[in-house]
Amino acid sequence: GSKMNKEKKFLIASALLPGAGQFLAGHIVKGVLFVIMHLLMGGILLAGLFSNVLYKFVSLGDKPEVRTIFKTTAGDNSLDYLVNGALFFIILILFTIFYVYNLKDAKKLGKFIDAGNSLPKGEKYRDYVMDEFFMPTFLTPGALGTIFIVFFPMLLTVLIAFTNYSGPDHLPPKNLFDWIGFQNFVRLIKYKELSKTFFVVAGWTLVWAILTTIFNFAAGLLLALITNSRRIKFKGFWRAIFILPYAVPAFVSLLVFRLMFNGLGPINALLHTNIPFLTDPTGAKIIAILVNTWLGAPYFMVLISGALTNISSSLYEAADIDGATEWQKFKNITFPMLWLQLGSTMILTFAFNFNNFGAIYLLTNGLPADSSLRYAGHTDILVSWIYKLTMDNNLFSLAATVTIFIFLFVASISLLTLARSKTFNQEAVL
Repeated sequence: GSKMNKEKKFLIASALLPGAGQFLAGHIVKGVLFVIMHLLMGGILLAGLFSNVLYKFVSLGDKPEVRTIFKTTAGDNSLDYLVNGALFFIILILFTIFYVYNLKDAKKLGKFIDAGNSLPKGEKYRDYVMDEFFMPTFLTPGALGTIFIVFFPMLLTVLIAFTNYSGPDHLPPKNLFDWIGFQNFVRLIKYKELSKTFFVVAGWTLVWAILTTIFNFAAGLLLALITNSRRIKFKGFWRAIFILPYAVPAFVSLLVFRLMFNGLGPINALLHTNIPFLTDPTGAKIIAILVNTWLGAPYFMVLISGALTNISSSLYEAADIDGATEWQKFKNITFPMLWLQLGSTMILTFAFNFNNFGAIYLLTNGLPADSSLRYAGHTDILVSWIYKLTMDNNLFSLAATVTIFIFLFVASISLLTLARSKTFNQEAVL
């Protein structure tokens, strides 16, 4: 019937050339955007097909570089083929998403016009375009940035975990590497030395992340409560003093602490002792936690100070009338209200501390050494162990395997906790 004519016409036009249905409907701006996006992505996909990107991705090359005394003959580069193949699949997925959306939008416009409606014109059309495209215009660049800056490296990491990309026999461009399936995962669990290192380092990482998060929050809470107390004068001065550790670059502070707690450092010299702050395994871990608390407490002090101002004074007045003690007011009013506002921040802080490479690397570098562990010391956390696997030993595929376990654990804990958090479920309506 006539009701379906526009709908079918626009749908067929957009199927043949994305954006054409929008042009026919009078949506010039949307049509131009669809045409540009699809021509750009379609061109990249065609170029990839003509360059055999899929075959290269599957084979990862079959001709290694040949070096002789007189010249070097370039061969295939497995890493380039892996990266190009992953990029091809991401663009193919994006192309498919835009193409399907283009068809649905053309069909929607056809139904809209078949129903006897007409698109606004002039200033009304400008206002319509601004209202229709304002959110997507600002969200799309961020989404694409997330895909290519965050998701793309994650995808490469997952793919590398299924290869034997490691040195010295499988490092491109001199050598090729191959797909080996789940062998890296089996290796990490089956080989006693590696499995012990993984579980020992993972256990310490979990303890480190939990304790540093709790201590950061507790120390920040204490500082915030003290500086917000009615009995304290010159609050601005004290807050400025306590925020200084956060204002100074952590890189500098960690190196200073490393010097201070050195065996021959100023603290031992001042006390005329030889305390093994960083050479004793337990002592080094305690120092690392305390130093990280010193660095992170000011951040929580500022957050909690702001959150305290949002708690209505009428709640405390009512508690005073009921004869509540200071501890009861803190337990039943202050802490629950703070957790409501800062619960999600605690979860994100846990994830940050779980992967806090700088604090460990700059303060202890994973030392003291542990001969029973493979490429790791007593204070190494998983991310610093990964650094040593890659930068010091070229074990890229094994490091990628460990990274997958880290991601699965941190993502699962964060998502489950955030999903149960009221701060995550409550949204502001704009």
